[in-house]
Amino acid sequence: MQLSGTEAYMRRSDSLKRAEQRAREESEKLRQQEREQIAEKRKRDLTLRARIAAKAEEKKLELLFLQWSEHHKKLGNFIRLFLILVQVSYSQFY
Repeated sequence: MQLSGTEAYMRRSDSLKRAEQRAREESEKLRQQEREQIAEKRKRDLTLRARIAAKAEEKKLELLFLQWSEHHKKLGNFIRLFLILVQVSYSQFY
């Protein structure tokens, strides 16, 4: 009688220990999955930020090129006008 009670206690104790171990393993597995998900989200966020920064830099360079082109167009027009004025002035003296 006492032996069967002890055996039942040992079986319950072993069963409880296995259940606790499975619960700890499952909990750790879930924590690891959560850490992996957070790391993946951070990686996606950083990639997106890098793409946005690259696109902004590209647009900035496009704007600078347009400004440079406009400036050189104005300089070209000024030089043509200056040359015309020099020719007109030169022809008036001679």
